[in-house]
Amino acid sequence: MERRPYAQPCTQLQFNLRGDAAAGMNLPGLTIEPAAIEAGWTLFDLSLTLEERGADTVAVLEYSVDLLEEKTAALFIEG
Repeated sequence: MERRPYAQPCTQLQFNLRGDAAAGMNLPGLTIEPAAIEAGWTLFDLSLTLEERGADTVAVLEYSVDLLEEKTAALFIEG
């Protein structure tokens, strides 16, 4: 997906908060479990996902390498 030229940098943001995804979902004759997929690209300038996994919370930060360097993106996590 190409960046929209009329949008300012880091205005295409996404935040996800997911409950206990490790529990999956069971339906009669069907079991659904989450799967990690690494596409190698992101639809947003910056995306943060927090996911509960039992007693733990996992954070995943995705960012556009065209806009941010790794050390700059790390500041969002480290504070």
